[in-house]
Amino acid sequence: MWSFLSKQADIDRAMVKFNTLIQKGAYATALEVERGVKSANDSYNGRYVVCRYNTIADSLVTVSDSQIKDYYKAHKNQYKQTPYRTISLVEFEVTPTDADKAAVEADAKAAAEQFATAADVKVFSRENRHVSIAQSYITAAQMTADEKAALTAGKMYGPALVADEWRAARAIEVRNVPEKYTLSHIVLNYTDDKLADSLVTVAKKGDFAALASQYSLAQTAADGGNIGEITYASLSQEFADALNGKKKGDVVKVSTGNAIQIIKVDGVSAIQKHYKVASLVYPVVASQNTQREVHNAASLFAVTAKNDGFQATADAQSQASRTVNVEKASRSIYGLDGHSLEVVFWANKAKVGDVSELIKLDNNHYVVATLTAVNDNEFRSVNDVAAQIKNTLLRDKKFEQIAAKMTGKTIEEVATAAGSEVKTFEDVKYDAYYVPGIGVEPRVLGAISSLEQGAVSAPIKGASGVYVLVTDGVTAAEEAQTLEAEKVKQQASAEQSATRAFYAVQQAAEIEDNTVGYF
Repeated sequence: MWSFLSKQADIDRAMVKFNTLIQKGAYATALEVERGVKSANDSYNGRYVVCRYNTIADSLVTVSDSQIKDYYKAHKNQYKQTPYRTISLVEFEVTPTDADKAAVEADAKAAAEQFATAADVKVFSRENRHVSIAQSYITAAQMTADEKAALTAGKMYGPALVADEWRAARAIEVRNVPEKYTLSHIVLNYTDDKLADSLVTVAKKGDFAALASQYSLAQTAADGGNIGEITYASLSQEFADALNGKKKGDVVKVSTGNAIQIIKVDGVSAIQKHYKVASLVYPVVASQNTQREVHNAASLFAVTAKNDGFQATADAQSQASRTVNVEKASRSIYGLDGHSLEVVFWANKAKVGDVSELIKLDNNHYVVATLTAVNDNEFRSVNDVAAQIKNTLLRDKKFEQIAAKMTGKTIEEVATAAGSEVKTFEDVKYDAYYVPGIGVEPRVLGAISSLEQGAVSAPIKGASGVYVLVTDGVTAAEEAQTLEAEKVKQQASAEQSATRAFYAVQQAAEIEDNTVGYF
């Protein structure tokens, strides 16, 4: 164990040193700081003209297959992917039938009758696993309206169906105690019983804070043992019993686990009724017979699918199948509630066409799957991204057509030539994400902040349209960002960004993650 810990410490220390070296090597340049100050301090006002791409129908623009392929080759790195396997799966969910629901209801109501008349609820709770007694007290304000109406009147609440559970409740004890206590404590080791008794005697007359500072093992010793304000409803049974009936100035001893606590009551709030509640809960679940039927149906599907084919069996048995991609090194499958590790493991070991055995999930679901395809390519194929590339090329060609007509020496002339109108923008900052009327347009923001005041821009290729703009004025912030403050901000950002170097090193090392085969 020492050898393992020592080796791990060496690795951890090396990692810390590596990350520190990278972080300290990062810095904010003077240009970045200058630009940051300008972005923080300047707001821009001006006018713009926009012609949206959707004003030209896609059918009026031609994009050939060869153009799509040429674009793909030129931008191939944009289409990197994680290798994945495609599976189809059928799920069999264990859910209660109407007969199951009726049986649970009958059992819950029969138990509730006994619960309502039980003379000793504690004994009854030991005989019925569906009954539990709360470990703390609650006020009427912590109850639902229906519970409050019944329990505060001395009656049983329920049985009632709440969120797929049959519930009933009884108040087995009522205490008139303060809603809140202000407390201080001294914490001792459980072996210091004699010392605790002596401190209780001294604390009743002496300086409790001084005793806590000298003897308490808790961090609160530095503050004279002060705990602060605590609600009675938050107290465990031991502390609730010890403080029951106690007044300001009283001191009590409480032994819990491996500690002894000496509690002093520094203050109490108004008296309020508190209730200890016993609850009967019958969840609406599937019967064993239903569970067997679902298991048998799932098992039959798995056997038949191996012989007759997965999809043919699903169609014949009217079972809905769905297709998902399981990425290499993933640990879960979307929609399987995080309990899909065994399905992922099988998918990474299977061959195309294989059908799995019956796989039981942690949440009483069963799954049968088949592997339909394996894609180990480093890049998505041109066919997979053809529609995406076509949209990009359509936008580029529409830009050329629109930009050709957005001409003029003034913004008004551009609007007339383009058949559009002049609009205004106000108080736009360089680091804005969204600009009213313009939207999310990074290139437009860059142009607004970099144009010479009064100059008409060239046509700008935006995300949703083509823009021409002019900046009319710049307003400085009332509380300007300083170079020093901006440098601190930029430096912190640079160091944070530098941590990405670790992942770059991993990528450069071409590490292949095969751990999915060993969990």
